[in-house]
Amino acid sequence: MKYCALLLMLVSQIGHGCSCYHARNMTEVAKNSSVIFYGEVIGLKKIGKTAKSGSQQLYRITLNPQEVFKGQAKNKYVFNGYGIYNDKHSDEVVVGGCGLDLELGSKYIVMVERGKKIDWSWCSEHAFPQ
Repeated sequence: MKYCALLLMLVSQIGHGCSCYHARNMTEVAKNSSVIFYGEVIGLKKIGKTAKSGSQQLYRITLNPQEVFKGQAKNKYVFNGYGIYNDKHSDEVVVGGCGLDLELGSKYIVMVERGKKIDWSWCSEHAFPQ
C-alpha cells in the first residue's frame, strides 16, 4: 500500500521547464550593445486583455537606470514583457513559464542593442536579474 501511494504521488506530479539557447555569448552581446546599465523597475502596467490567473499577462515595464556601464542611458526605458498573472493571492507566487520577476523595485542589468528587441524572459540575452 505504501508503494502504491508513493507511485501515485510521483506519477501525478506535473513538471514545467524552460530551455534557453543563445547563438551568441554574453561577451558578444555586450560588445554589440550601445548602452549597458543597472536599473530599477519603477513602473508596471498591465497591457492588453487581462489574462486568466496562472496565464501569461502582458505588461509595460519602466526602468530607471541607476548605474551606467557603457554608453549614455536615457532617464528611463520602457519595455514590453510578460509575467504569470495571479488574481487569487497577491502574496502567492505562480510557478511556470520563463518570465522574469515583475515587481516594483526589482533590479536588472540591461544591455541595449540598436535594432534588437528586448525579450523580458529568463532566456533573454539582454535583461538579467541583479
